[in-house]
Amino acid sequence: MSSGFLKSTCRKGSLLSAEAHAIQPQAKDASQLHDRRAGMEMEEDGQAEGGHYVSLADEEGGGESRHEEEKEKKKEHETRGGNLTALALVRFVAAIHIVCFHTGIQAAPDSVHWVRFCKYGPTWVTFFFILSGFVQVYSRMTGPRKTANKPPNVFWFCAQRLATVVPAYLVSLLAHEFLKSRVEKDYPSRFVSGPQVWQHWWNMLCQVLMVKTWWPPLTLFKSLELPGDPQDLNYPAHFISSLFLFWILFPGLYWIVLRLEGWVVGVALCGCYWYQFLVKFHLMGLMSRLQVDNFGYMPLCFVNQYFLGMLIAKIFVEARQQKQSQTEGREPMLAERRERGGVDFNRRGAQCFSWGRFLSYADFVPVLLFTLLCLFVKEETALSGTLCDYGLLPVWSLMIV
Repeated sequence: MSSGFLKSTCRKGSLLSAEAHAIQPQAKDASQLHDRRAGMEMEEDGQAEGGHYVSLADEEGGGESRHEEEKEKKKEHETRGGNLTALALVRFVAAIHIVCFHTGIQAAPDSVHWVRFCKYGPTWVTFFFILSGFVQVYSRMTGPRKTANKPPNVFWFCAQRLATVVPAYLVSLLAHEFLKSRVEKDYPSRFVSGPQVWQHWWNMLCQVLMVKTWWPPLTLFKSLELPGDPQDLNYPAHFISSLFLFWILFPGLYWIVLRLEGWVVGVALCGCYWYQFLVKFHLMGLMSRLQVDNFGYMPLCFVNQYFLGMLIAKIFVEARQQKQSQTEGREPMLAERRERGGVDFNRRGAQCFSWGRFLSYADFVPVLLFTLLCLFVKEETALSGTLCDYGLLPVWSLMIV
C-alpha cells in the first residue's frame, strides 16, 4: 500500500511539473504580449499628442542640455543692452525747446522772459550729436556678438536710418514749397525764368539729397540770405545734413573706436575737446562774421561731438560688461563665504544701497546746471561760444551716461 501511494504521488508530481513547464512559456508569452500591447498604446497616445517617448536617460540628458541652453540665453540677454528708455523724457524736452526756439523768438519781443529762455534752444544741438553717436555705438556693441566686433556695411547702415528720416524730411520740404508759393506769388517762376534758375534748382537738389551744409560755397548754404538768393527750404534741417555724413563715416569711426584701449581712450576724449578749440578759435577766427555763420553749420564743426558720444558709449558698455563678468565669477565664492558666515551681507547691502541712492541723483546735476545757466547767465554770454562750446560737452555727456 505504501509503495502504491508513493507511485501515485510521484506520478502526480511529474504531471504537475510537466504542466508547470508547459504553462511557463505560455505565461511568459502572455506577459510579453501584454507589454507589447501597452507599448503600442503608449506610442499611439504619444503620436496623437505630437510627442515622442524617450528613455529616462535621454530625458535627463535633454533636461541638462535645455538647462544649459536657457543659461546661455539668459547670459546673452544680460550682456545685451536694452532700450534706453531713460533718455526718452530728455529727448522730448530738448525737441520741444528747439521747436520753441525756431518759432517762439518771433512771437513776442525779447523783453518777455519765456522768449529769452527760448534762445537757448541751439544748445541742444550739441546734445543730439553726442546722443546720436552714443545710441548707435551702444546698440551695435550690445547687439549680437557676431556683429558687435566689426563695422557695419555702410550701405545697409545708412539705408536703415534713411528709411525712418526721409519720409518726414520730404514732407517738410513739400510743406515749405506749398506755403512759400502761397505767400510769395512769384516764387514758382524762379524755377522757370530768371538769371538764377540753375541756382534754385541746384539748391533744391542739395536740400533733397541732404548735403546742404557739407560745403557752403558749393551747396549754396547761407545762414543769412540776401534778397534774391536761393533760400534754404528747411533751415533747421542742417542737423540732418550733418548727421547724414556721420552715418556714412560711422563704419570707419566704429572701427577706430573698437581698437582704442586703455589710456588711448582718455587721449581721444581730450582730443574731442581740443578739436572744439581748434575749430572755434583757429579755423573760425580767420573768417569774417558772415563766413562764420555759414561754415559754422558744417559737419566738420560737429564731428568731434558725434565721436565723443561714440567714445562714451564704448566706456559705458565695456564697464557694464566687466562688472557683469566680475559678478558671475564671484558668485560661487560669495555663496560659499555666506554659508560660512564670513561676509556681513546686510551691512554690505546697506552701504551699496546708500551709495547707489546717492549716485542716482547725479542725473539731476546736468539739469540743474542748465537751469542755472538759463536763469542767471545772459544769452549773449552763454551763446557767444566759449561757455557754450566747452561747458555743454561735459554737461550733456553726464546727462546721457
